[in-house]
Amino acid sequence: LRAAEDPEFETFYTKNILLNEGIRAWMAPQDQPHENFIFPEEVLPRGNAL
Repeated sequence: LRAAEDPEFETFYTKNILLNEGIRAWMAPQDQPHENFIFPEEVLPRGNAL
């Protein structure tokens, strides 16, 4: 597995994970309005972050 010694791949992969997790967390209130999710301010994207 060349990903182990390839730092470029590693950063790309982790960035993708973080981005996907962030989008999922951000979309959760729209997807499940009945769940009443509460997010701290820090985790919400600001302005035109997307």
